Amino acid sequence: YSAPTSAGKTMVAELLTMQTVLERDKKVLIILPFVSVVREKMLYFQELFEGTNKRVAGFMGSYTPTGGLRSVNIAIATIEKANGIINRLMEEDGLQDVGCVVVDELHMLGDSNRGYLLELLLTKIKYMSKIRSNISIQIVGMSATLPNLEMLAKWLDATLYQTNFRPVPLKEYLKIGKNVYNANNLSFSHAIEPSVAIKNDPDDVKYLCIDTILQGYSILIFCFTKKWCESLALEIASEIKQLGGVNKTKIGIDLRNQLNGENLGDVLEQLRRCPVGLETDLSKTISFGVAFHHAGLTMDERDIIEGAFKQNIVRVLIATSTLSSGVNLPARRVIVRSPHCHGFPIDILQYRQMIGRAGRMGVDTAGESYLICNENERRMGEEIATQNLPPIKSCLGVGDFSSCLKRALLEVVAGCVVCTTEEAYEYIKCTLLYVSNGENLNETPIHECLMLLIENQFVRESDNKLAPTNLGQACLAASVTPEIGLKLIKELDKARQNFVLDSELHLLYLITPYSVSDQIGHLDWFRVLGVWEKLPHSMRKVGDMIGIEEGFIVKAMTGTSFSTSSDKHKLAVHRRFYTSLLLYDLINEVPINTVVLKYGTSKGLLQSLQQSSSTFAGMVTQFCKRLGWSSLELLISQFSERLQFGVQRQLVELLRLDCLNSITARTLYNAGIQNIPELALADLRLVQRTLTKAIPYQSNANNNNTDDEDKRKNIWLAGRFALNEREAAIFIINEARHLLQVRFNV
Repeated sequence: YSAPTSAGKTMVAELLTMQTVLERDKKVLIILPFVSVVREKMLYFQELFEGTNKRVAGFMGSYTPTGGLRSVNIAIATIEKANGIINRLMEEDGLQDVGCVVVDELHMLGDSNRGYLLELLLTKIKYMSKIRSNISIQIVGMSATLPNLEMLAKWLDATLYQTNFRPVPLKEYLKIGKNVYNANNLSFSHAIEPSVAIKNDPDDVKYLCIDTILQGYSILIFCFTKKWCESLALEIASEIKQLGGVNKTKIGIDLRNQLNGENLGDVLEQLRRCPVGLETDLSKTISFGVAFHHAGLTMDERDIIEGAFKQNIVRVLIATSTLSSGVNLPARRVIVRSPHCHGFPIDILQYRQMIGRAGRMGVDTAGESYLICNENERRMGEEIATQNLPPIKSCLGVGDFSSCLKRALLEVVAGCVVCTTEEAYEYIKCTLLYVSNGENLNETPIHECLMLLIENQFVRESDNKLAPTNLGQACLAASVTPEIGLKLIKELDKARQNFVLDSELHLLYLITPYSVSDQIGHLDWFRVLGVWEKLPHSMRKVGDMIGIEEGFIVKAMTGTSFSTSSDKHKLAVHRRFYTSLLLYDLINEVPINTVVLKYGTSKGLLQSLQQSSSTFAGMVTQFCKRLGWSSLELLISQFSERLQFGVQRQLVELLRLDCLNSITARTLYNAGIQNIPELALADLRLVQRTLTKAIPYQSNANNNNTDDEDKRKNIWLAGRFALNEREAAIFIINEARHLLQVRFNV
């Protein structure tokens, strides 16, 4: 079903979830597009079902709860994790235990990178429900932005519900110069006439921010580069500082009254206590109720900023467009700073998601959005403001069609639900691609893909029956594509014959994703050579074995373009090795800021690489397990959680507590509290003293009223407000005891 933002889609999904779990006693799988949203929804449902015997768990990144889906009633997962869950259930014949699958943001079907995976997931559910009478799964698809609803409803064999009612009215504006136009019909609405003189504000963005603050609301501004976000935040903060510093003016007094200095100080303190410390530019903006949010920040920093914005402490948030499809951050006013991104018009779906942040139910009585254009951008702005959403299309037929189709067929053959070519044709008839093509089936590409799977020994055929090989089953268990499966088996088999165990670097290289060549971006090859030359012999030995050549690095330093397939392969190997060196430092607890300076990357990219490598490590572990390579499985299995937390092996157990970070865990470990049971039984005073050591020293010389330690709220745990040492110690011990109760089901 489709409805505008705040129209109650989430509530309907929650009611259906409760009905399935409580009345039908079936499991529910909730699929969300991003890890941040999965985490937010998981915490919400855990609170909702607290006091019942129903368990809620999140499946995201490298994390899978103990016992997997069998141990939970409500699984909240990313698209990739949900696909793995469905594959496992097909393989173990457990789909009949699932009663409902909820897909939030159903428009992700049209995403060029992940859309095909969501389509395959839903196709498998459709096909299994068709061939097995004991499987009856309700599919609930919802989105605020779905244009071709009838076709999607036909594909899912679903009842269609649609409304255009928006409980919180949204006024969409197009601003060109000083004039503001209604976006729906481009009629003139009003002109911006600032009530206060602001220098260097040609587009009135600073004025709109200050006007929003003075009304008691918050404003969200979307820019399209990290540098733009930071520079605009500094400009707005500087203007607020200047206006608020004029004591005798009404606007200065009103601004100071609107911004809560004590709460903003708490936000600064939380950021200061992050493992990376307080970002210099954030320290200049947060004090004035302004912050920026982009992929260059760590997840801890983003969490703190998001929390402060939700609580109306930070009043102006400048973010890149990725935030538009992330966590729920409502604002009274939304500004889209430009109609184009890197020279191209912004995507209409992305634009709709951005302006949909304005005016959230229960927060605002109305919402406003402004698309800012200059006179030269008028035509582009008018097209974006008035354009209809494009129809959602199947991504199975986009890009490398054979790659998507090979994976689609391999997963159902390896899951033993398709055993003949005829059944493969019937399976493809359950796809959105088949429905959107007017139900015309071209059997040729299906036959060709099956032949490729047989030739590459993923599938074997005997007496017209299809059956998976060990390699095919390993790809299914690891949730990897056939192409990655071939790369993995070749690389791992070679490593099994000749391993370098002088350090952990060789193992880390094997679990560094192949996609890092695209993810890591531009490399400073002078820096790469410097890092290579300083490596100890044991680590250079790994580089020599996998094909690192100093001459190739020197060649790259000269700016040579690599066009041959051999050179492109070498380039990918060198980039991947450089990333594995970066990860090596991280899991040995080298401070993030030190790693950033050494390798010339951003904190956010560093964490992104860390999380994707953690996920890939889990996939490689499953791959080895299914192939029966138990020794290699044992060696690799430790890295998934170590990469997730960025720590040495001995801290992994303590960091299973969500409220701890690596610094606190290391301090507890050094104090002799080395695992969850020891923490659950620990003396309260010992934990309290240990937490005190983890807090940076602060002089009380200028604060004579804080000599009573019980009154000082100077510890921030994940998801909690400020606590003193005693409160934090009690909370941590109780969390450890609760985790043990869940683990042992007592």
